[in-house]
Amino acid sequence: MENEGSPVLNEAQTYIKSQYDILRLQATKKASLIGGSILLAICVLFLAFMVVILLAIGGTYVLAQYMPTWAAFLTMAGVFLFLIVLLILCKKALFVNPIVRGLSEHKNLNELDKEMLRAEGRATLMRELLVNRAHAVQTAIDEYIRLIRLGIKLIRRFFDVQRPAN
Repeated sequence: MENEGSPVLNEAQTYIKSQYDILRLQATKKASLIGGSILLAICVLFLAFMVVILLAIGGTYVLAQYMPTWAAFLTMAGVFLFLIVLLILCKKALFVNPIVRGLSEHKNLNELDKEMLRAEGRATLMRELLVNRAHAVQTAIDEYIRLIRLGIKLIRRFFDVQRPAN
């Protein structure tokens, strides 16, 4: 019985480890996405603040020497709006993937997703294996109980035949 329990115990441990890996990978992914989004928001807010300041003070004085003042304001605003759009478009490469690398051994979000799929696949296989093993153990127990009941019936019949009639 101890030899039969050992593979089941090993499979259960593998299943639990797979579930742990899935949770760890999901937490890493979510933390990376949240961290990247927060970092992006900080950068966008900082650049938006810089747009206001630079439009109001420095950039206008430089550009006003070569064009009308109104054109200098619009040019400076356009440069910083372009930077904001560029940061949003490059969010994954500039913000999310560096956080993924910092939080785990994976190089980027796509690699993290692939590892999560592999871990979920392993967990599904282990779950099915454990269910099949549990069913096999239950079937074996039912068969043992049936055999014991049959043995008890045979013993009772044997002793009923051996009793002298009064």
